[in-house]
Amino acid sequence: RGRWQLFQASTRDFVVRRMKLEQQLRDAVQLDAVQACFQPVVRTSDWEVCGIETLARWEVEPGVWVPPTEFIDLAEEIGLIDELGIRMVDQALGALDALEDAGLDVCHVSVYGSALQLQSGHIFGQLAGGVEGGWAGLWCLVWSGGVGGDARRRSGRLVLRLGEVGGGRGVVGFGPGES
Repeated sequence: RGRWQLFQASTRDFVVRRMKLEQQLRDAVQLDAVQACFQPVVRTSDWEVCGIETLARWEVEPGVWVPPTEFIDLAEEIGLIDELGIRMVDQALGALDALEDAGLDVCHVSVYGSALQLQSGHIFGQLAGGVEGGWAGLWCLVWSGGVGGDARRRSGRLVLRLGEVGGGRGVVGFGPGES
């Protein structure tokens, strides 16, 4: 009210792209199209694989990848981050089972999460399920972006709660420059 703005096609294009991407992300999460890709963690003392790092990747159409910095932020903004995180943990647990079935010894799996996931608490149930499924002590949790004192306290409580249900050690990091 009380102001005017010159129309810019670039603004319209941004909004249209954003709305399309938002709907595509909703569909992708629902259909498990955001995939967990696994990167080996190698011990430098003997060059043996000692763990895996779980990375969320989304191919929106063949050959077109949406950067995690874009779709993770979007998932936070539109309230999909919990569901996305739960699906990544499910896929990580599946990978651990497959590695064990193949006879490979994995000492840990890293799963990256959003500070917003700590607020809802849904991630605890998922991780506790992994602990009860025999994966106690294998978690390295890394929370990214905007992690303040409250999130740090919540993550500490999460590790303690996991210990109560049989989890071994827990490592919580806060991403680059925040640990």
